[in-house]
Amino acid sequence: MKNEKLDEFLRENRVYREYNPKDYIRKVELNREIGYMDNSIKTCLSVKPSAGKIKRYRNKKYESNIRFGIVVCIMNTDEDYLRQMIESVLDQTYDKYRFYIIDRSDRAHAYIANICTDYTDERIIYRKLSDKSTFSWDFLACDYVVFMNELDVLCPQMLAECMEVIEREHSEVIYCDTALFRNKMYNIYNCIRKPDFARINYSTYNYIGDNLVVSKNLFDDSNEYMIMPESGSNYKLFMALCYQAKLVYHIRDILYIENSKKVIKKKIYEREADIEYNPLVSVVIISDDRLSTMTNIINSLREVTAYSNLEIIIMESDDGNEDKTQLYRFYKLISSERIFRFMKVLKLKKKSSIYNYAASHAKGDYLVFLDSKCEIISAMWVEKLLGYIREPQVAIASPKVVNSKKDIIYAGAYHTDKKAAVVYEKDRNKDFSRNVTIACDRCAMVKKDIFYQLGGFDEAYNEDYMIFDLSMKAIAADYEIAYVSDSYVLSDKKLKFDDDDRSVFVKKFKEVLSYDRYREW
Repeated sequence: MKNEKLDEFLRENRVYREYNPKDYIRKVELNREIGYMDNSIKTCLSVKPSAGKIKRYRNKKYESNIRFGIVVCIMNTDEDYLRQMIESVLDQTYDKYRFYIIDRSDRAHAYIANICTDYTDERIIYRKLSDKSTFSWDFLACDYVVFMNELDVLCPQMLAECMEVIEREHSEVIYCDTALFRNKMYNIYNCIRKPDFARINYSTYNYIGDNLVVSKNLFDDSNEYMIMPESGSNYKLFMALCYQAKLVYHIRDILYIENSKKVIKKKIYEREADIEYNPLVSVVIISDDRLSTMTNIINSLREVTAYSNLEIIIMESDDGNEDKTQLYRFYKLISSERIFRFMKVLKLKKKSSIYNYAASHAKGDYLVFLDSKCEIISAMWVEKLLGYIREPQVAIASPKVVNSKKDIIYAGAYHTDKKAAVVYEKDRNKDFSRNVTIACDRCAMVKKDIFYQLGGFDEAYNEDYMIFDLSMKAIAADYEIAYVSDSYVLSDKKLKFDDDDRSVFVKKFKEVLSYDRYREW
C-alpha cells in the first residue's frame, strides 16, 4: 500500500537523490562462463613464443628434479589433430616428463594405435582401454599430473613455466590462460583471460576447462577413475583436487591452446534464491542523524529493492546536540510501513555495540549490516546475496560497491602480512563472484546463527576493523565469504582505518595474516 504522507514529505523536502540505478551498473563485455575474450591481433600473435624465448627455457636450470606426467584420453581422434597434439607435447622445453596416452577408440579407428606406437620417444606410454575400464593413478610415475584434451595443444614453454611456479610458490595446483585455434596450432583467433581461482565461481562456471597441473600427492591412489575424452568430463575431479589444495596458482600467461571444434559444457547453474525461498531478512542501519543521508538510503530501499520479505531496523544513538525534529518526523512516517522498525539506544556509542544490540532484536534468519551512506542501485541485490549465502559453508556475502563516479571501491578483499585489507584490482576478479577473505563494511549479509556462533562483532573495534575481525573469525571456523559481483550498492564513503584498531587486529590474527589463499596474483 502506498504511503502518501511519506511520499509527500519526500517531495516537500527534496533531499533524496534522483538517479537512474542502471547508470551505475557496470556493463562488461565478457563471457562469464570462461573469462575475458581478447581477440586483438597483437595478443593473438604473441601466443607463439619467439625462438630466443624457447632457447632460454631449454637452457634454464632448475633446483628440483620434478617429473611431470601428461595424461590425455583419446577416442576416434582425427589424425591431423592427434599428431598435432602429440608433437606439441614432445616439443616441450622442459624434458623431464612422461606422456600417457589412454586410447578408448573403437575398432574402426585402429590407425590411432599405429600412429601412437610409431613415435619412438621413450617418454610416450601408450595404453589401450575398453569403454568401461577404469584408470588407476598408481599407473603414473610422476610428481605432477598434467591433464589435457585430445584436440588441444601445449605451448612449448608450458612445463617450464609450471616448474618456475612450483619452485617459487610450492603450488599444488596450477592453471593458465588459454587461446583458441582453428585447424593449425598457431592459427589463433581469440584468447581467454581467466579469473583467479575461487571455489564459489569455479563451482558455478568451469572456466579452468580441460587443462590442469596437479601434485600427485593430492590423489587417493586407492581410487580408480573412469577417464574419458569428452571435454569437461574431468570437471568434478578438478573441482575436488582444487578444494583439497592449499594453493591454486593462476599463471596469467597463455600456455594452453584449445581447438575451436571442441564443445565444452562450462555453465553449471545460476546462483539466485529460488522463488519459493523467501526468508525474512533483517536490514540494520545506524542513523547518520542527517536527514539527507537517511532519506537517500530509505528511499532507495523503498523504490529499488524488489525483495519484499524485509525487516528494516533503524538504530538511533542520541547525542542530544542537534535539532532532529524533521528527522524524527521522517522516522515516524516510515514506521507506519510494516517493514520498518525504529530503535533508540542511549548508552551505546560504538558501531560494533549498536550492531550487536540490533542483531539481538532482529527477527530475520539473515542479517544485513548496511551503512547509512549507501544507496541501493540493483533491484535484485538481496536475491543475489541469498543465492550464495544459502550454501552451508558460506557465512557472509557482500555486494559490489561503486561510487557516484562509477568507480568500483569494493570487489572483494584479501589480507597480507603488511595490510589488513587489500581490494582486488584486476578486472578479471572484479567481474566474477568469488571467494574472498574480507567482507565489506558498507554492506554485509550474515547468517544470524553463524553471527552468534562467531560471537558477533568484537566491541574492541570502532569502525571498519569490526567486519575484518568477523571475517577472520569466519575463515578460522572453516566458513567462507562470498563477493557477489552482480549485486550492487552505491557509496561515496571513503575507506577509513583506525591505527589503534589495526594494532588490535594484527596482534589477534598475527599467525594467519601472512597467508591468504585468495590473494590476487
